Amino acid sequence: MRWVALGDSYTIGTSVPEADRWPDRLVAALAARTPPIALELVANLAVNGYASGDVIARELPQLGFLRPELASILIGNESVNVLLSTITVPLL
Repeated sequence: MRWVALGDSYTIGTSVPEADRWPDRLVAALAARTPPIALELVANLAVNGYASGDVIARELPQLGFLRPELASILIGNESVNVLLSTITVPLL
């Protein structure tokens, strides 16, 4: 199964060797099963600091070219921080 991982620093694995990033570990763990489960990580498009809007604008459009059968999205707190910075709360 062709898989593309989308997201931010959690998915790209900031400061982590490629083999230790969770998408790569998942592929390795599934391949080690009996019987093995074939999962091909076609691309890890994640970028440090990306928020949900960045994934929508910059990562999702690449799926048409990559043609995955499965896509995952993992976004951390950067999206929450961006959302909170746009909220105006009236002072009482």
